[in-house]
Amino acid sequence: MSGAASLFEGGFSWKLVDLAGKELTKGTGQASPGAPARGTFSFTVTFTVTGDTYAYLSLVSFSAKDGSVDDEARVPIILTAR
Repeated sequence: MSGAASLFEGGFSWKLVDLAGKELTKGTGQASPGAPARGTFSFTVTFTVTGDTYAYLSLVSFSAKDGSVDDEARVPIILTAR
């Protein structure tokens, strides 16, 4: 996964979730540079499924003020077994 974002200190968390709500994997990422600039990021998502699985990748940034969710983007995807 790669993209561009404007995030406080560039940090974010991500998770891969199937439509039943099961978390398949998760991690953190870093955009370079952080806000107010728009930085780029790239990370690898490793997962295991036994058949076609509808899911979404959630990317979340947190508030510098209190740690609450500041923003979330969800990308719908279909995972396939190899």
